[in-house]
Amino acid sequence: MTNTPNIPLFSLKKEHSEFPKQRIRSSLEAYEFIKQFYSDDIEIYESFFILLLNQGNYTIGFAKISQGGIAGTVVDTRMVAKIALRV
Repeated sequence: MTNTPNIPLFSLKKEHSEFPKQRIRSSLEAYEFIKQFYSDDIEIYESFFILLLNQGNYTIGFAKISQGGIAGTVVDTRMVAKIALRV
């Protein structure tokens, strides 16, 4: 197989990460999980977070997508899809 410089090679193997795995059973648990990473601004600004779970409801990823003012924020659905597909 030749390596074309314009086409990056990738692997389907899952890489080991130190991401904290926690089972999420309720919206309160989801809030508490996100709060440990973003506690400084979660109650001040309107923010949009995604918390990615596997089929067993264990965390596999999270991200802050946007932050607005005190009344609202704008979410780009393409950014949500991009982050979800990377995990």
